[in-house]
Amino acid sequence: MNSNKKFTFLQDMTEDHAKLFMKAGFRSKKGFLYSNNDSHMLAALVERVTGKHLDDYLDEKLFSKIGIKKPHWDKNKIGVSVGGSGIFWTCSDLAKVGQCVADGGKWNGEQVIPEDYIKTAVKKHVDVPKRYHADGFGYYFWQDGETYRLEGLFGQFAIVVPNKEAVVTITSMHPSDNIVAKTVQDDLIANLFKDDDKDYSAELEEYLKARDKRIVPIKNQRDRDTETSLKNKEFKRIGIITDITYSMTKFQNCLIANAIHSSYPDRPKKSFDDFSFEFKENELDISWVEDNVKVSFTSGLDGKWKVKR
Repeated sequence: MNSNKKFTFLQDMTEDHAKLFMKAGFRSKKGFLYSNNDSHMLAALVERVTGKHLDDYLDEKLFSKIGIKKPHWDKNKIGVSVGGSGIFWTCSDLAKVGQCVADGGKWNGEQVIPEDYIKTAVKKHVDVPKRYHADGFGYYFWQDGETYRLEGLFGQFAIVVPNKEAVVTITSMHPSDNIVAKTVQDDLIANLFKDDDKDYSAELEEYLKARDKRIVPIKNQRDRDTETSLKNKEFKRIGIITDITYSMTKFQNCLIANAIHSSYPDRPKKSFDDFSFEFKENELDISWVEDNVKVSFTSGLDGKWKVKR
């Protein structure tokens, strides 16, 4: 994350992204800047050197050796792996990668990843802004106190806790990776591995009961005038939004739809537009069109959990 190239997150991947990267100017302020463009260049370099797609190469060298079925990994329109995102792993898959790293690159006694590389990769190589809830960044590993972690968008984590010989893995859908990282570090890891013989079962049960009370959905007052104004109308996607933190909490449809449409040509369909909303007594039908096929799902408006497809 130190190429110093100008930041262009959500770059349109319809061309040769490596060429676009090389043509881009440099930033005046040097240093760490989280950029999927840098990650894509690494993927492109691996493919150029090995002559294989990144997912094929890693399937041969890593995935198949640690019991992971070859995952789907998004590619741009010229067939090069996106690199910085777009890999579809289960929580178990991610845990296996974390465990392999925690064991110095070994899996069932076999040295799958060179040990010297692991030692270098998990070390701090650059300082990062405070907002990332990390002390530094290595070869795609974030350092945080005595732990280090792999981290993906919307709260995908494999966190290695060396002094406890543990790996904590999370897959989630949360608008802030930093909040998840802080919660895990300050609450989960700080309290999960206490050096005593106390039985925490009763304490956990009480905590879960209190948590369930806090997360019960509250029935909000409905704005019938707004609901009426949306009736029988279709809405187009607006332009790409680049202020990620703000947009993800305020304009989820706009940001995510545009991000998917512009960055990953394999997903979803070529057409992704024409949103409509139908309010009913206790339900809301949300619909959109993908390649002339209408897709819809139903959510609840009565304060109860409800998702129907």
